[in-house]
Amino acid sequence: MIGRITAIWIVLALVMVIPSYSHAQVNNVYANGIADMGIYPNGTSYGYTTESIMGIASVYNISTNVSAISFSLAGNFLVNMSGNMMDFLYIDSAIYNESNGTVCFADYIFDDSYMNASIMRPEPPLFPMIMGSGTEPDWKYYNYNTGYIYVGNTFNLTLKIQEVYQQYHAYMMFEYGINGVIRDYDNPRFTVPVNGPGYFVVNGSMLNPVGLPYDIEFVVGNANPLNASLISMENGTVLMNLEYYNGYNFQSIENAVNYGGILPDVLVNSSVSEYSSKNGMLFGMMQPGSGNTGYIYSIDNIGIINATMPSLSGIYEINGTDYPVPFYNNGYLILAIAPGNYSIVVKEHLFGSVLIGQMSFETLGNVSINVSAGSYYNILIGNEYQVIFNYIHAPKKLISTEITNLLNGKKTMIPPFEPANEENFTEYTFLSNSTYEFTVTYGTSKVTGIFTVLGSIVEVTVNLQKGSYTVQNIQ
Repeated sequence: MIGRITAIWIVLALVMVIPSYSHAQVNNVYANGIADMGIYPNGTSYGYTTESIMGIASVYNISTNVSAISFSLAGNFLVNMSGNMMDFLYIDSAIYNESNGTVCFADYIFDDSYMNASIMRPEPPLFPMIMGSGTEPDWKYYNYNTGYIYVGNTFNLTLKIQEVYQQYHAYMMFEYGINGVIRDYDNPRFTVPVNGPGYFVVNGSMLNPVGLPYDIEFVVGNANPLNASLISMENGTVLMNLEYYNGYNFQSIENAVNYGGILPDVLVNSSVSEYSSKNGMLFGMMQPGSGNTGYIYSIDNIGIINATMPSLSGIYEINGTDYPVPFYNNGYLILAIAPGNYSIVVKEHLFGSVLIGQMSFETLGNVSINVSAGSYYNILIGNEYQVIFNYIHAPKKLISTEITNLLNGKKTMIPPFEPANEENFTEYTFLSNSTYEFTVTYGTSKVTGIFTVLGSIVEVTVNLQKGSYTVQNIQ
């Protein structure tokens, strides 16, 4: 459900006066947050794409030599518009007023497809490429600002940017959370049709068209995040975490530096060091001090957990506490986590059990694990294994699959599906160790077969054109 902010709108000059965006402002010499530059400590580059990025901060009595500062989440977003790959810079900012403990939110979108690009459509009629609740000052960028709300001097902040693709158009959901509740505040839309979903990109081997790195970053700066004037941290602590959606769940970045490459590095007299909570969540801890730029942590001193669950979706908790967005999808959970001893509990979402806006969950299983630095763990949580059904040459008919446990007679159904055209598609379920008989029914035809689950994933490929099947056990 998309919510709308109902706070009173108060617009102050400090967030409305936006100077021209100058890429030359970026200098990368001060420790001012947490970022993934796509480069390992040994200098080797890597890259990935994602549909969503999220910055999380716990703010404790921060004060600087100015009256207001910003916490900004930024990244490069690529999308194919009518055959042209376009590059946009996105910024999701929380502007915090230190004097009265209030915060407002602002988003910015720049076209970085080429130097000095505007956000006008490239072909007549003249029309902005992006439309939403905000404005397009001098057609140079898109900007929207909310009103202020009171948060005090200690609060938890979440900033999140999510790409949504609907009917050949790309939308951006700019979201914020204060002390846990996340809601959207602006949903700008590209007016130019796009050829499929866009994505945020991290790529340490190249720069974008205007010379900025393909990174994602969560940094502290001026109230106007594009202002390059230096500010000094005088007091307080800020714990900063940066995450991206990996296709299954939000996970912390695996290599974190304490500076960004997109927004100006302006916070002097600050240091950022590694910190982890009792559930293994990875942070950069910002405090006053003389700090150098460098790595907060890297893949060499954290652990990676790749967990398989007998459930398509649900939630998880570690050492008795939830992560900020504790949901997983598609039967997998991937975590970048600090070394330590952990108890991981997974709960399955009970579909159809939503009462008064609340989802119900049932515990599937738990596992205790000791995580060492630089290690990778494949684990199974629960006593069931994934069974994958690949349907080949599926006709345009209703296809249903019934699975029977030959040991106890228990039946499992894969929901019926009718493809729009003849195509290949995949469905899956989770089953315990046993031998099973399956029957795939499509129209008046059937394919029947047998497979055994014995401590590993099973892949059943059914050729509906030939009426045949094969079985493969995947370790």
